[in-house]
Amino acid sequence: MRYVAHLAALLGLGAFGVAAGDWVSHPNLLGAAALVALVAALALALSRLYGRGGVASGRPAAAAPARPAARTREPEPEPAPARRPERDA
Repeated sequence: MRYVAHLAALLGLGAFGVAAGDWVSHPNLLGAAALVALVAALALALSRLYGRGGVASGRPAAAAPARPAARTREPEPEPAPARRPERDA
């Protein structure tokens, strides 16, 4: 899977090179906007691909924080039996 990821990144960089070369030979405003969008999309894709836990990073993803154990409700104590009033002797 890592080789496919590297190949996809290489193809993306190649597409950027072709687009940049075409824009340099015939500059226009729409081409510049498309290049900016392509750079942003490529940067996002490469950061996800090579970032922590990405397919091509070679590093494992960060461990999720441990959840606290579920607290069980303790049963409420039974009420004490009613006492009879004391008698005076």
